[in-house]
Parts: sequence; structure tokens; C-alpha cells
Amino acid sequence: MHRPTVGVLALVFLLSAAGLLFYNPFGEAIFAACVRLGFLLGALWLALPNVKRSTNWWIMGIVVTVLLVLSTRGSMVVKVGWLIVGLIVFALLWPQIKRAEREAKQQSGQSSQLKGPR
Repeated sequence: MHRPTVGVLALVFLLSAAGLLFYNPFGEAIFAACVRLGFLLGALWLALPNVKRSTNWWIMGIVVTVLLVLSTRGSMVVKVGWLIVGLIVFALLWPQIKRAEREAKQQSGQSSQLKGPR
């Protein structure tokens, strides 16, 4: 399977579900199908192997925040408020994530230097 295609399809289904959340002339069955397929393809996209790719934490943080906001009940003002709070929390955690990635790279570099040439 082509990993980027699976990711794009997941986004298309999730964005379609978001659109159907506001205007849905077809009923709840189409909305539920789009949500389930979007989550399924998103999980498949995460599970597919990837060669030499670092995790894009901004995209992951935004997707998790949006999914948590969409799963809450309440008015749009409350949802937008939660979205802003989630993004602020993620922005505050961003330096810690990057520092952990740098330390992991340094440790893997040191361990490969200790092993010597192959």
C-alpha cells in the first residue's frame, strides 16, 4: 500500500465527516461511516512502515486536539475554546518533545560509534 495515499484518504474521510457534522442531508449513517473509515485508515496509516521519517509532532498534536474537540458535546464556542486550549498546551510541550528527539539521536549516534565499523 502507498502510505501517503492512505493518509490522504483518511483525511478526506475525516474532513467529510466534519462537513457532514454541520450539514447532513443524508442521515447519520453516512456520517458514522465517514468517521469510522477515517479512523480506520488513520490507524492503518500510522501502522504502515516508514523508512527514515521523523514523526511530525505538530500534525499529530493538531489531529489529536481536533478529534478530542469534536468528541465533546456543547456549542461551537465551547469547542473552539477547547481547540485553542489544546493547541496552547501542545505548543508548550513542543520544546520538550524536540529535546527528547535530539537526546535519542545523540544516544543512538554514540552507541553506533562504540560498536565500531562493520
